[in-house]
Amino acid sequence: MALSIYNLIESVCNPAGRFKTLREIGVKTDEKGDPVFSYSGTTISFSVVWKGRSYLLKCSLREEQENTLSWRRIAAYLQRIRSSFLVGYYYLSGEMLVFNDRGAAGYIDVVLMEYPDHMQPLDEFLEKACMEGDKERIRKLLTEFCQMAVWLINDNLVHGAIRASNVMIDKDCSVHLVNYEYMQMPRSDAPDYESIRDADNVMVANLALGIKAVASDPAAFRYLRGNAIFRFPVVRSPLLPMFADVAREAGCEPVLRIVEMLSCSNHTLHGRLALSEALRKLAGDRTELGVDLSVKLANERKPSAAEPDDSDARREEYLLNRTQLQSFYCWVGPVCESLICVRKGDLWGYVDCSGNEALPLRYEWASDFMEGRAEVMRNGCYGLIDKTGKEILPAIYELVEWNSERGIAKVACDGLFGLCDRDGKELVPFIYRWMGGTENDLILVFSEKHYGYIRQDGTAVIPFRYDDAYDFKDGTALVVRGGKSYKIDMQGREEETTEE
Repeated sequence: MALSIYNLIESVCNPAGRFKTLREIGVKTDEKGDPVFSYSGTTISFSVVWKGRSYLLKCSLREEQENTLSWRRIAAYLQRIRSSFLVGYYYLSGEMLVFNDRGAAGYIDVVLMEYPDHMQPLDEFLEKACMEGDKERIRKLLTEFCQMAVWLINDNLVHGAIRASNVMIDKDCSVHLVNYEYMQMPRSDAPDYESIRDADNVMVANLALGIKAVASDPAAFRYLRGNAIFRFPVVRSPLLPMFADVAREAGCEPVLRIVEMLSCSNHTLHGRLALSEALRKLAGDRTELGVDLSVKLANERKPSAAEPDDSDARREEYLLNRTQLQSFYCWVGPVCESLICVRKGDLWGYVDCSGNEALPLRYEWASDFMEGRAEVMRNGCYGLIDKTGKEILPAIYELVEWNSERGIAKVACDGLFGLCDRDGKELVPFIYRWMGGTENDLILVFSEKHYGYIRQDGTAVIPFRYDDAYDFKDGTALVVRGGKSYKIDMQGREEETTEE
């Protein structure tokens, strides 16, 4: 039976007589009285309370046998393993009565997943700890996270959607994974299991690096939160060379090893035992990576060419008001195009150089303005705004990375990457499973099983035929095809090389 979101909302908001087992269920509402829910693909998750405890009630807009079988199998498996790193996940067959748009009635399957109020998503937990400068608490989190990651790798379980929003942190810093719809259990009868068993490794490694960085310099979180390292499984983040440099200077061997593995991997990070060992060492590592990471990250975001910004008089006026601003806001950023990013409580916004509010404090996170655009976050999703607050890209995306020099934004939606211009117009459709840096004329992308290179307008320039490939640097890029390594130029001409 095909359903709409409104059909599900109608049943969840009027539970009397609609549930077989969950008779006392109640949906949580926002300040406007609307039900709190989120959606991913065809799955809708409602925040509910049942018998005094908080859960997510998961429903599907389409009842497909494959999805139903997957939910049932996952729930049964999780009941058997009972790990402290997981939460309760219960499959209820034919549980909820719904009516479609034509008035036809039917019972649908649902999943009830524990979602305790005292837990926070990883990025929210880190934001609070970093704003308080609580390094010890972040170090404890790093230990707990690495222990969870080692368990996940060695248990052969594939979560399938590791990201900050699916990693919940309890008050004691213990780590719990949630949302198991993409989970794959160890199965000898599944021919494709071997090809996906390492699917979580990339994001686990990225998150571990991010947590380690902010444990050394909590101010770095403000710059990392909007970066793919906390949002998406990025194999070769542009930040890896910087992490390698600071780790080398500090003598932090576990970070160097993880950076090396990410730098040398293609779409999937293999070498599970080596990653597990590096994470095990990182869990107990107390090496400081340096206290100026936030400065280096801020410099990474700045355009290379000098740009006319505020006049000397305006800058002086800002400097005179900075102390006053800091007494009113818990975060005060630098002057960027006459606007200053500020944070008060849980909300971010912008003031002018006189301290007057320019854009209301309504964002969960915000970046500095560059070439008239800034990345912002609302309801856990990212968007792009101009200096009037107008939404260039609505805050509905998993990732938005604005390149001010090129005037393009790399955007991710439902696990696929594309490009948009400064006005929000789609340049490249959301069809790629991975996308490299946007600093070059040719952009590395991954489609299906191979890598290739496109222009910023989406034109394929170098064919999708490589098993592995790297971003261009100084006019050449390293690629791998058929077990052989080549250097290619911007025209795709190949020269065989022994470089690994």
